[in-house]
Amino acid sequence: MQQFPLKFVIGTAGIIIASGVISKHIDQSTPPISTGPVRTATTVICGSQKSLIDPGKFNIDGDWSLKWSGGGFIHEATLRMQGKSGEMLVKAPDLNDGGQRFVYQTMQLYNSSRGLVLLGSNPVDYKTQNPSQNYAADNFLIRVENNKLTITNCDNTGNNSPVSIQSSQ
Repeated sequence: MQQFPLKFVIGTAGIIIASGVISKHIDQSTPPISTGPVRTATTVICGSQKSLIDPGKFNIDGDWSLKWSGGGFIHEATLRMQGKSGEMLVKAPDLNDGGQRFVYQTMQLYNSSRGLVLLGSNPVDYKTQNPSQNYAADNFLIRVENNKLTITNCDNTGNNSPVSIQSSQ
């Protein structure tokens, strides 16, 4: 079990970040994407292979609310980033029972030739704290072109969607 200094409170109004410590089971059998102290890697994001490097001075520190469509279904998330790493809790439809489910995942920030890349990993069912069997980790491509911020969600199954974002602070 790994502890994180964050507690998510799930209520009828959505996801609320509260203080405290929460324990999560993280699958240690999956190696992190980092290949050394410089944090470089190559992965497929949004349908094409990207070389990823440490983001350096660039970061997206803070608490963020995100919203996108995954496979036609609305997903809402609370993201907390500090430096190059963070955590995210996603509220998504539960296709098994027609209700909602909450999936926790760890996040890592990288830089690429196409913009910042935020990689999700180790999705965990928030209710059972077991690894999620049917939720693909979320990845985000974050870039500014012509003074316009564009964020795209590209999950590990190939779903792509524009993302809206707001500061939760």
